[in-house]
Amino acid sequence: NELMAEIERICKLKGISQKELAQKMHIAQQNVSHIFSNNNPSYLALLYLCDDLDVCMDIKFIDKKFTEKKDDII
Repeated sequence: NELMAEIERICKLKGISQKELAQKMHIAQQNVSHIFSNNNPSYLALLYLCDDLDVCMDIKFIDKKFTEKKDDII
């Protein structure tokens, strides 16, 4: 999952272990481990992860009429 790979990358950059992240989130380390291994976190879980990592997540929904055709994407 690209989202969780990015969260893991941010953790590594900031030197934050799953144990430390669990402490910041006030949840058990096993719960954080489950979020990472599940590879399909809820939107709310992603928001909490980002908040406790002090980063913002930006997801945009753009009307297809304003985007390129799939054939134009390499």
